[in-house]
Amino acid sequence: MRKRAKRTTRSRPRAKAPAEPLTLFIERLGAQGDGVAMHQGAPVYVSGVLPGEQIRARLRQAIGDGWRADLESLEHTSSERVDPPCPHFGTCGGCVLQHMAPGAYRAWKRAKVVAALRHRGFDTSPVADVVAIGTGSRRRVTMTANVRRGRAVIGFHRRRSHEPIDVQTCDVLAPGLVNLIGDLRRALPELVEGDGAFTIQALQTETGIDVLLDVNRGPTLGERQALAAFAEAQDFARLSWRFNQELEPIAWRRTALVRFGTIDVAPPPGAFLQASKQGETAIIDAMQSAFDSMQSAADLFSGCGSLSFPLAEHARVHAVDADQDMIDALTAAAHRAELSQVTGERRDLFARPLEPSELKAYDTVVFDPPRAGARAQAERLAASDVPLVIAVSCEPATFARDARILVDGGYDLETVTPIDQFLWSASVELVAIFRRAAPRTTSRRPRR
Repeated sequence: MRKRAKRTTRSRPRAKAPAEPLTLFIERLGAQGDGVAMHQGAPVYVSGVLPGEQIRARLRQAIGDGWRADLESLEHTSSERVDPPCPHFGTCGGCVLQHMAPGAYRAWKRAKVVAALRHRGFDTSPVADVVAIGTGSRRRVTMTANVRRGRAVIGFHRRRSHEPIDVQTCDVLAPGLVNLIGDLRRALPELVEGDGAFTIQALQTETGIDVLLDVNRGPTLGERQALAAFAEAQDFARLSWRFNQELEPIAWRRTALVRFGTIDVAPPPGAFLQASKQGETAIIDAMQSAFDSMQSAADLFSGCGSLSFPLAEHARVHAVDADQDMIDALTAAAHRAELSQVTGERRDLFARPLEPSELKAYDTVVFDPPRAGARAQAERLAASDVPLVIAVSCEPATFARDARILVDGGYDLETVTPIDQFLWSASVELVAIFRRAAPRTTSRRPRR
């Protein structure tokens, strides 16, 4: 038998990048906060520029259907340009829009939500103005640490690189976490043996800082002793070491507590929480108009209860999450507080979303999924009779997809509140309220 010829794909020929810098006009900001210009019909992405600016830039790398370019000079600047407050801006990959005036910056974040909804065919009038979150408010952080020849580099990745930069300050983080970076930089070469790279997660809790070291090996006896002494000197609530998902307590000096509503919860080390207390409060405030009608609510993708316990002040709440440690923390807190109206369940909602028959138990469903959204759960909700659905999302595109499913299934989209929880980044949080327009009269499968 003759072998079939192997099919090959040919990419479209691309003109060679010119050796000299180009003069470009920035037309808009892209989804990641880069300025977008056009060159020979192809988009050119440039960091650190604003719409309306004329620049000189050198094409550096072919990406997708266009180019990435390095800014060489600003020929004409926008009236919306301001001086960035952080000395690391432009190098650090964490913030991309510190050079944009606050009003224009918030308008751009709202426009991201509007564009995502329009793409799915929505009237965008329910989208409110962006709720601003202040500087110095972020309570959790993940950092990269490199120890080489008795010196530690601790910080965040360089923009579009895995190389860490040595961060001296950060306007986004809570002051205690900024101080932690300096303390770790000075002490780390004496705390760990030999050279190496690892990850540090830190959470500012009500009872002190909770630190988790992710390392590709287990700790030695000397490291355990040195780290325990360091945790004592710094008055940490807790310090843990994790290797291959195995967690070892190094210094658990007191329970690390985070308050959700009026309830203190002890999250597991490395727990995912809302990035800031201010952002968490803004999310709950955006739900307030729906609270009066609640009696029985399901909190899906609940984590350890950041929304469950505030909801429990108004209704019975059943919390569902895939992480057993998070559910254990939630149910333990409910037990300590004698809140019989809060229950928890471990369940993978991507693989096993709540079915319409199960959803009959609730008059309200709140879901706060990861960036991938909650397509399968939205489809089940669209086929249910739940009167009120509240969606929380950090990704407008997947939210808009899920919203389309709900509205095609008979819900009205009442309000969308963008929240700038991830300050100066390209990300935006949002809260949306959906109400069923009328009891379902058809079993038609909602359009995807």
